[in-house]
Amino acid sequence: MSDSSPRTVLVTGAAGVLGWPLSLALARRGDAVLMMVRRNRRRNVRERVDAFAALEPDVAGRLRILVGELAEEGILEARARKRVLEQADTIIHCAALSDPAADRALAYRTHVDGTVALLALARELVGLRRFVHVSCTSVAGQHRGLWTEDMLLEGQAFASPAAESRLVAERRVRTSGLPFTIARPSQLVAPDLASPNGLTHLLRLLLRVAGLPAPLRRVPLAPLGRCARVDAVPVAWVVDSLLALMDSPQAEGGTFHLNDPHAPTVDEFLQRVCPALGIAPPRADLPRRAASALWSGPWASPLRALADQALNLPPETIAQLATCARVDPTRAERILRPMGLRAPRFDTWIDDAVEYARVHLV
Repeated sequence: MSDSSPRTVLVTGAAGVLGWPLSLALARRGDAVLMMVRRNRRRNVRERVDAFAALEPDVAGRLRILVGELAEEGILEARARKRVLEQADTIIHCAALSDPAADRALAYRTHVDGTVALLALARELVGLRRFVHVSCTSVAGQHRGLWTEDMLLEGQAFASPAAESRLVAERRVRTSGLPFTIARPSQLVAPDLASPNGLTHLLRLLLRVAGLPAPLRRVPLAPLGRCARVDAVPVAWVVDSLLALMDSPQAEGGTFHLNDPHAPTVDEFLQRVCPALGIAPPRADLPRRAASALWSGPWASPLRALADQALNLPPETIAQLATCARVDPTRAERILRPMGLRAPRFDTWIDDAVEYARVHLV
């Protein structure tokens, strides 16, 4: 039986692509929400809450803005900390670096030290009901083959400190002794494509190709086309799934993949998207071994520079975009499917995303 009685929830990253709609969803169902935002986002969030109050005043009245910095000692300002200790009974930690190319020191300070400090705060709460930690499927790194929800340290390599540090943060949550739930969404698709992830970068790149003279409007090869998958899910579904997992007693102590088990391969993605943008789709696949040889051989440095500078597609973003790991959401599906929560398939949202990109991202 789910525990859906009203809560007071501290949401970190409340100004973000996931944190903002999650905060609204919590408030709409009657929960009080303590929205932790960075100093430089406070005014923007206040304006958004004030504008929202004109539409749904009762919902906006349940939102309270707190200033906090994960990368700073203490995380929260003194008054904000006092309010959390007096009122909060649930924490949803979805704050994370938006840049997969962030340097190692910042990544570990934000993801690991910030999570450790938040866990310490959670231990001080009286009657903590759940600590929900939002990680990501990128913790699979460069693992190939099946990646289950129990897997964590499997000797996998990482293309960026951001993904590696999120794995370390997960491990801290697992060993915390608190009533936790870990959710691992794949790439998030917001209606306005606001999430600066691999999918957004790729769509921008394809739009630039679409603007070239006709003979050049083509993608000659599909890198890792039949191996890697472009796994992305709409933010709205992730929000609904997080609320369901937070309320579910069966989700306590578990890790859950929130991803599309039928995600398209890179080749399938390009075969669908390229024609919609007037681009000739790839006719051949660049196999994994060939791609690995190029990416790690003598051509690696110039190729990385070309991807990063000329194409605005950082190597870390490429790794985030597509993975050869087969991410298995079996445990999550056992809880979510009886509630009618199935991951939306690629073909249900990609056309709208492409059309939005065509109009707004050029």
